[in-house]
Amino acid sequence: MEGLSLPRSNSALSSASALLVSSAAAPPHADLAQPGRLASALRSRTYRGELILFSFDFCGIGEALSMALTLRSIGFEHFVPMSDGAETCETLRTAARTRDIQPLWPCWYSSWPRDHPGWKVWGTAPGCVSAARASHTCVLEQLWASRYHVAAQILAAGINVCRC
Repeated sequence: MEGLSLPRSNSALSSASALLVSSAAAPPHADLAQPGRLASALRSRTYRGELILFSFDFCGIGEALSMALTLRSIGFEHFVPMSDGAETCETLRTAARTRDIQPLWPCWYSSWPRDHPGWKVWGTAPGCVSAARASHTCVLEQLWASRYHVAAQILAAGINVCRC
């Protein structure tokens, strides 16, 4: 991490020095619906029993970058952006690299409940990933349902989650 100056923070939750190096080694994105993936992801990003989770779609990439940089500027590295799919995660990572933001952080998504067949009954198609669509738009309810589902799993694992 040559040339990287860590932000100063007096908070007991200042996780930059503990997690910044592990960020570079983490997988670029993870589908938390895959067996064992959530437990592995939580081991790599949780700090002192806490995790900050925020969600975004293709249209929110600028805000996601801003949130990540703001958290990092105050010494918090125990955050994970959660998107609607792998393509949106990769678009976020490309945007960060283009802006010379290093090291990059992992990005999470969950194919369940996003891919639940009930979305057909509820008036939309399942599996919408905004970065994979020409319009870059999706029904946000799928992203929100995935976010709430993952947050519930994180809480069930005994980890405090801050949803931003």
